[in-house]
Amino acid sequence: MSFFMMRTILPGGLLGLALLSIAPAPLALAQNITFNEVTPNSGLDVNLFNIAPGLAVGDIDGDDYLDVMICGAGNAHPQIFHNRGAALAAGGSGPLFVDVTAAMFPLGSSEATSGLFADVDNDGDPDIVLARRYFDPQIGLIGPKHTGIEIYVNRNGGQGFYKIQNGGLGQDLTPFGGLTLGDGDQDGLIDIVYVHNGGGNGVGGPGAFLHNQGGYLFQDHTPAFCAPLGNVTRYFSAIMFDFSGDGLLDLHCAVDFYTDRHFQGQVGGGLGEVTTLVGTTNLGSDMGLAMGDPDMDGDFDLYSTNINIGVFYENDGNGNFQNTAGARGIGSFNQGLNTCTGWGTAFSDFDLDGDEDLITVGSGGKAELFENNGSGHFTKVSQNAGILLVGRSLVPFDFDRDGDMDILVSYDGINQTPRLYENVTPSTQGRHYLTVQAIGTLSNRDSIGAKVEITVRGRKLVRAIVAGHSFKSGLPYTAHFGLNTSGIVQEVKVTWPSGKVATMTNVPVDKHVRLVEPLI
Repeated sequence: MSFFMMRTILPGGLLGLALLSIAPAPLALAQNITFNEVTPNSGLDVNLFNIAPGLAVGDIDGDDYLDVMICGAGNAHPQIFHNRGAALAAGGSGPLFVDVTAAMFPLGSSEATSGLFADVDNDGDPDIVLARRYFDPQIGLIGPKHTGIEIYVNRNGGQGFYKIQNGGLGQDLTPFGGLTLGDGDQDGLIDIVYVHNGGGNGVGGPGAFLHNQGGYLFQDHTPAFCAPLGNVTRYFSAIMFDFSGDGLLDLHCAVDFYTDRHFQGQVGGGLGEVTTLVGTTNLGSDMGLAMGDPDMDGDFDLYSTNINIGVFYENDGNGNFQNTAGARGIGSFNQGLNTCTGWGTAFSDFDLDGDEDLITVGSGGKAELFENNGSGHFTKVSQNAGILLVGRSLVPFDFDRDGDMDILVSYDGINQTPRLYENVTPSTQGRHYLTVQAIGTLSNRDSIGAKVEITVRGRKLVRAIVAGHSFKSGLPYTAHFGLNTSGIVQEVKVTWPSGKVATMTNVPVDKHVRLVEPLI
């Protein structure tokens, strides 16, 4: 049995369009992905220090508009900005976001440069998993204090967050590397993987698997659950998901200077390292990490940003990978002559034509925006995109709820501000979308680890719900699909980490739909 709710986002006049094919748009017509910077009216008025500040989005108060958390800004404490979309839609005026940090952290918060929204206690509102990191605002350098994880609970539906951990979880003397969440033992509670990087000392740090015991209690289960994760290396971005399709959670870590690391879920519990066996052996400076299905073969691939080059781990459907970045046109992402150190990256369907495009940002030089031609081959379209692809973290999200994906980027340098870009791609006119939110019951409430699949005119498109994306970036826990000119979705199917499945059929387009995990 399937349970669901539906909510219209755009006017209902779009719903009567005829059913058409979702065939890719011709390349000559598709290279017009365009953004307009709306930073001056964004209200995201905060100075960023040169410490690679992190970004995350989530609906903290249940008004269906995504709010923003910026870590490592201003005084180096996380800052929360409320999305005023509901007020603006009702005829109000003013900025797009407003700073509500003082109300959100009435007891203060720790210094941090990264964090994720996630419903840790499964009560229906997002809490915060914060990567605590000491920062000295006078000199802009990492101080001598330990890094570690802290949990902030959303106890009043967006009225405030309260710290319930002391920062000792995952604690180490080395700097932050990456953070991801997933239900490693399928008990319905999200666990934490927290990994460290060597910073300037070149040595590296360990990773940790922190098991959710319930009641906001986490324990370090690294030795028992994934002992190799505790080995020292220079970890950066990490993602947990079932890449092999066997129903068990896997883990991939992008690694700087050394070989990337890949772990597969084991029958009976735990994660085993299979890096060489599955082919994720790039040796370089992998830092950012994107996940998607740009070749539309039904499985999930990975893309890492390096220095001037990109690595595309193409999945064979069984969790084995091959680097095909060069053949697909995404082996290089550097605009101009300056060396570009790649950081943030994401797959997203910016032009609503049914396939996932690729965006990257970097430091030292401009990175690239790539348009997907419908078969997983890409063309660089950065030149006239209207977005400065310089920075560390980036989050594609639909801040104005108009159905296309906008971009928030954090920038390096003293007194820089985050930059918000509205998607104004001309070709999206007449094209449609669907966003899907999966609500867990037996699985975790956010449905982290779920697979979302839609069928449009017999063609299947898939998206994954993941936590921990790219470099210091947290995306919303929804699946976004561009539909080209198709006027109806034949089927929406969600498969939860528990193995439970729910479906909807004959779904109108230009909507946000919710599916609830069946209990039986």
